[in-house]
Amino acid sequence: MISKNFAESSSSTQLSQSNQFSFIDTPSPTKTTRSSFVILIILLFIALGLMFMPRPTSYYPEVIVDTPDSTKIDFLFTGQDKSKCESTVNAIITALMKGCRECAIRSQTCIKNPTEEMQQRFSEAPLPVTSARIINGVITYTATNADIAMAACKESERQASLMGNQNKIACYAANTTRPHTSFDKQQIQATHTAYTLLLALCGGLISCLVVAIIITYIRASNLSVEQLTLNSHPYLEKFTLASVDALILLGTFLAMSWPTNDDINHWSQFDRTTVISHGLIILLTLGWFWLLLEHYTRRRPFWDELREIYRVLTIMFMVSSASAFLIGTESGRTTFLIVWALNFLLIPLTRSIFKNLLDNIGLWQRPAIIIGTGENARDAYLAIQSERGMGYKILGFIKVYADEQNSHDKMIIGSNTFPILDYSASLDHLHTRLGNCQVIVALPSLSDEKNQLTVQKILAYFSNVHIIPSIRGLPLFGTQLSHFFSHEVLFLTVRNNLARRGYKWIKLTFDLLAASLLLILLSPVFLIISYLIRRDGGKAFYGHTRVGHNGKPFKCLKFRSMRSDADKVLKELLEKDPVARAEWDKDFKLKNDPRITPIGQFLRKTSLDELPQIINVIKREMSLVGPRPIVTAELERYGDYVNLYLQVLPGVTGLWQVSGRNDTTYTERVNLDAWYVQNWSVWYDIAILFKTINVVINRRGAY
Repeated sequence: MISKNFAESSSSTQLSQSNQFSFIDTPSPTKTTRSSFVILIILLFIALGLMFMPRPTSYYPEVIVDTPDSTKIDFLFTGQDKSKCESTVNAIITALMKGCRECAIRSQTCIKNPTEEMQQRFSEAPLPVTSARIINGVITYTATNADIAMAACKESERQASLMGNQNKIACYAANTTRPHTSFDKQQIQATHTAYTLLLALCGGLISCLVVAIIITYIRASNLSVEQLTLNSHPYLEKFTLASVDALILLGTFLAMSWPTNDDINHWSQFDRTTVISHGLIILLTLGWFWLLLEHYTRRRPFWDELREIYRVLTIMFMVSSASAFLIGTESGRTTFLIVWALNFLLIPLTRSIFKNLLDNIGLWQRPAIIIGTGENARDAYLAIQSERGMGYKILGFIKVYADEQNSHDKMIIGSNTFPILDYSASLDHLHTRLGNCQVIVALPSLSDEKNQLTVQKILAYFSNVHIIPSIRGLPLFGTQLSHFFSHEVLFLTVRNNLARRGYKWIKLTFDLLAASLLLILLSPVFLIISYLIRRDGGKAFYGHTRVGHNGKPFKCLKFRSMRSDADKVLKELLEKDPVARAEWDKDFKLKNDPRITPIGQFLRKTSLDELPQIINVIKREMSLVGPRPIVTAELERYGDYVNLYLQVLPGVTGLWQVSGRNDTTYTERVNLDAWYVQNWSVWYDIAILFKTINVVINRRGAY
């Protein structure tokens, strides 16, 4: 799919010129749709397989006996599971051998699934031989003389009566109609168990989802350039995300209960209580996501959405555990835990996969405009673009004041150029031109009276508005928002979590447990790297003095990546090379450092040289996540933020490492460290650790 940007004439003197869009053919980055459609086709085949897959097997006990009077008796019973079928066959043989010692067993078997001939024997159609109907089966009598066969049947009927009619036999002559049995009903029950119906439900839901995506894609392909630019697909988005969550919640439940045998008994293990209780859990979870958190309608950054997903799943896991205990559903404890562990893993994963799939075929992007043209608007664009999963396609910027600082008709951000639309004279007409666009307000200051009036107008015209205020430097995470009734005053309670004793202990516990586990898991890597480094005769580890908590110095451990005479080499280089001197004075690093050994080059590129700092974490000299450890000479660069640095433990990784690392300026590094300390949470630590894995793999900013 090709999305279109729009442009507008820079003239704002005439209303007709200032609020008309001019759509131009500026394609978005090329995206391959072929792989997405391959996935959809595979999903469709999976859906068909779930709906029409082989059903459970029923085994039909059959024993054929030859009697001394040349009568052949064929015992046939309705479907059972395999073990019960074998028991039935053995019981019949034992009874026959006891009651008729001269009888010969011609055949004994458990027939898998009914044949056409077998179905006819269970029907009401007349049989060409004498037959008898019993409670759960059919007996046929074949002899050279029909009277002998009927006599044998009547004797069986008499014997049944003598036993108290517990196994009553009713005889029917050849070619006479017999009453219909419950065979058909049993067949329906056997092939339509609760489990098979739930599998068919999953298959049907997948089919509907695939068809909905394909139909929406075809319809979108027929839109004009103007329609395509302002087009979005909210109903498909809701249906896709809700369906994906439902399929995972139901699919994990079914997968962990998959029958280990094809017997009908194994396929009928779900009782009504189990199905209803788990169904209610699924409905409650989907309702929470949809109605309370609006996950299927609103878009938010990945890590915020993931935190909310885990919060909901944790609560629903506890509710499900309590209901399973109270109701007494038949599910193993291990199976139950695995099901919910898979839910925690697969729900965010499949959401991301389907968002990416829709994005690749042009159905996830939602057109958006940013109101404002200043620095805050530029920062808002960069923040939104960093979250591809939000799917906002920024079409341009809106100028609402004639005296705004940006007087150009376009804004250039990186390699992208966006039009600036001048609505300073006609803000009232904005909503008629934007259609379904997502409006993002990023004005310089919301305390200005003009900006407040502008926001009020926008809120009057648009029901869903994002506002990005310019409040940099304010700790946001954990900030509590209150308001005074009938007063337009916000009451913010700002707390520094890392200054609170309870949170310090939480972080310390997390560090010690995670670092100990990592040290155990990575011990083979430590041994291999140590061996490779020591081959040149030097030590494997290197400790450099850094500033720690409360200014206390400590030895920050690393795998040695430099030559033994590194200090001498550096001194000579800085004396001879002014360019290298300037680079060193900038942030105490050299991109092409002559001191680094070949193995050290690899370690630095992959950041493996910093693994020994896990030992610093266990010694409580460092934290897994925190500001990067610095030397004393760097303290003055932190300026007013130096106290924030000193009140926490330095980190093995941190916000700086996952935000560009050496590709950022030192001032940006200081701001990132300060932001981390002021906004700390365990969740942010977890997010940074996972982001670090991605940065290390891609080797971004490492040298």
